[in-house]
Amino acid sequence: MDFYLNNQETEYRTMVTNYAREVLSVERDRIDGQGELQEGDISNLVTAGLWGEHFFTNTNWTTKVTTLIELAKESPSLAGFLVDSLAAASLCSNESGQDRTVLALVEEQAGSDFQSMSTVASRTSDGWVINGDKCFVTNASITSAFVVFAKVDNKPAVFVVESRTPGVAIQSEQSKMGLNGLRFFNVSFQNVAVPETAYVAVESEEVMQKVFSYLALGMGALSIGIAEAAFNLALDRARARQQFGKPIGDNQAVQFMVAKMVVKINAAKSMLYRATQRLDVGEAPGASANAAKLMASEACRDVVHHALQIYGGHGLLSEHRISQLYQDQRITELFGGTSETQRNAISKYVIEELYA
Repeated sequence: MDFYLNNQETEYRTMVTNYAREVLSVERDRIDGQGELQEGDISNLVTAGLWGEHFFTNTNWTTKVTTLIELAKESPSLAGFLVDSLAAASLCSNESGQDRTVLALVEEQAGSDFQSMSTVASRTSDGWVINGDKCFVTNASITSAFVVFAKVDNKPAVFVVESRTPGVAIQSEQSKMGLNGLRFFNVSFQNVAVPETAYVAVESEEVMQKVFSYLALGMGALSIGIAEAAFNLALDRARARQQFGKPIGDNQAVQFMVAKMVVKINAAKSMLYRATQRLDVGEAPGASANAAKLMASEACRDVVHHALQIYGGHGLLSEHRISQLYQDQRITELFGGTSETQRNAISKYVIEELYA
């Protein structure tokens, strides 16, 4: 299930795959089973050259999503954290946007609708003061900084706020289903004073569109990684599981499910790489990012469903990894924009721009 990559991209993928198999496979139970993603897990990636400044500045988007796919096969939770961090770093033009910076975007009532957000930033003589509350902030307990979305004179503003800044408080963890190592927190910003250098941008809602495009591509990669992990498990199960004197993979019903999984994964991967290649040549991804995320997340849903079906009742048991992947998959259709949001963006582009 390979997509054409050039020599440099292929070499990088091999390096990531080896790291995932040799390191993450050993730590997967701690990270994804027990939900203990640690600072050291991110630091190890940086040391290996798979994250941090080198990754952000010296790799193209095709390499970025390839990295996320390979990591997600072994640890979807870690890959999910990196999706958020990558989107956050894309909005930062300084060193604070590296390694463990995440988005502080969503609010309880507003969701990600900027016009309804209540977080505000006010200018002072030497910088800014930020007030507001955010939810769904990923792994806030181990992050070094937050990319905070706020209003300045009712316009979008983005600020990089270090996590130890006075007035920043982690209020509570939000219990959820799946991706155990990707933990969500409520974070409050009460009279948080930041310097002028913390300010990133005050533009139009294009800022929001930019971050959602990057989230869409990242979530597309996470979806494909989960799907490929589920597919590999199902294929092994179909070959090994004996029923009525033969492998269940000899049954046409199982073979048809395998065929469907292969087609869906390859189609999703093709759309994802098409979108990243547009970015790599300097074009805006536009609706291609929305389409890639939509197809990948729904392909992931179908693939994991078929994989668990091949496992039968054993797939419900926590001792089998497929049961965890079944829960992990659900977030891919929600995080970074729901499937309905993606469809709205695609239809708007088609009606207003493509065939205008």
